[in-house]
Amino acid sequence: MAKIITTADFAKLLQNRKGATFITAETVTAPTNMGKVGNPYMGVKKLSVINGTIGYSYDNALVNRAAKEGIIFTGNVKPHAWGDMSENHHLRVNRKTGEMYLSVMVKKCLVAPRYIMPDGSEIAADLLKPFMPAKYESSTQECLDEKIVVRDYKLASIVSIRMDGEAYTVIHTVPAKVATPAAVPA
Repeated sequence: MAKIITTADFAKLLQNRKGATFITAETVTAPTNMGKVGNPYMGVKKLSVINGTIGYSYDNALVNRAAKEGIIFTGNVKPHAWGDMSENHHLRVNRKTGEMYLSVMVKKCLVAPRYIMPDGSEIAADLLKPFMPAKYESSTQECLDEKIVVRDYKLASIVSIRMDGEAYTVIHTVPAKVATPAAVPA
């Protein structure tokens, strides 16, 4: 049975971790840059289930991938555009807002992503393609045949996660009816 954990406690759990570990996460995200004129699908959410690694070193991953492909990695890793990685490589912190993101080196998507409209109806991914931003490849990885896929998920986008043999359901708001401790007479 999954342990229920708040976003704040999940952040603390990640901040106190050491080393890399494999995870499976269920996420709900809002696709970015879909504000094209005439887009009838504003507000769509993407549901994904992914396997990956947290606490990884991107630099080491590049060197190791290049070695597997029989080449020596000589590229320069550029600083991240909007965030800085925590010391333990589990969280990326947005420089402007302070928001925390779980940084995942994605190995694979376990199921095809699903897209859900604000009214709860599901929409085919093909209908969204004309409104999705163009994908680009990192110039850092241009020498690699097999690319390293890294995704940064807002902690509020994590619905559930399994790591170290534990399953967690992440809640992002405190339920309205939370029992409070009874006042202790003095």
